[in-house]
Amino acid sequence: MNRYGAAGDVLADLPALTKKAAGKAEPKAPSAGERKREIDTTKKIRAMREARLPTPVRVDEIVHAVDAPHRLVHAAGAELERVGEAVKHVGGSALRAV
Repeated sequence: MNRYGAAGDVLADLPALTKKAAGKAEPKAPSAGERKREIDTTKKIRAMREARLPTPVRVDEIVHAVDAPHRLVHAAGAELERVGEAVKHVGGSALRAV
């Protein structure tokens, strides 16, 4: 912003800045496959939130129930724990709703 002097000047030049930051390539929309994967992932995380129980549930069981990869279930579990909706047990191999 020091180069521009004011935030308004930066905003006015934003299209050129984004083009430069993107390697001068035009931005492109994600492919249909990428969009479908993102939607499926969102649905799986939602199903995981809805399927949680007050007793600890093994991550393997959650993976099977929501048909999602372990990494996604662990990421969703970490997010649930971060917002105070779940607690990890047994070294992260089980989750319990709070």
